[in-house]
Amino acid sequence: MEKNEITKLMLQVAENLRDLADSVQAVCNALTEGLPEESKAVLVPEKKEEPSIPLEKVRGVLASKSQAGLFGRSQSHRSKVWCKSLK
Repeated sequence: MEKNEITKLMLQVAENLRDLADSVQAVCNALTEGLPEESKAVLVPEKKEEPSIPLEKVRGVLASKSQAGLFGRSQSHRSKVWCKSLK
């Protein structure tokens, strides 16, 4: 394919995406038409706040795993795999 053909195809895709977005907007408008504002607010999902884990707790878990010797084994395993991929 030539560069000119690729450019035309990309422009067609962009135009199709615009048409799709317009169609989705029209469907959304049709569905929410006549609904009270309170109902429209329910249609928009609220972002759920993810529980935050304190940094001290993370450090504590990592320290206990390190003391148990879990990190040394994983690091040596990674270095073996890394060395194999370099060959």
